[in-house]
Amino acid sequence: MFAERLKFLRQRGKITQQALAKSLNVSTGTIAMWETGQRQPTVKKLNEIADFFDVPINFLLSDNSSFEDKYNNDKILGKENTIVFFGRGEGRKEFKVSEEEMKHWLAIFESRQKNSTDDDF
Repeated sequence: MFAERLKFLRQRGKITQQALAKSLNVSTGTIAMWETGQRQPTVKKLNEIADFFDVPINFLLSDNSSFEDKYNNDKILGKENTIVFFGRGEGRKEFKVSEEEMKHWLAIFESRQKNSTDDDF
């Protein structure tokens, strides 16, 4: 169940395996193995994954469909008009923004991503 949930969360958030791997300080191959069920993360990494996606660990591990119902709506990385920043040592910060501000930030991120190497992210 963990493999499917991880892949669901990553794809729902439009996060590449490379970006997730970098955020969790693991290799892209590790993410791939987790998503295919070939390996399982440590308890420490499981906590980091839950924090990254802002979900309870139970959601990652449970095969209870009520969790899917609860988190299959816009509560997971689909929060409308919310920007989430992950700072080193500063933790996670969420900002509610207007539709216009969201478009502005998305344009900045897309522009930066086009003009950067993978090492910049």
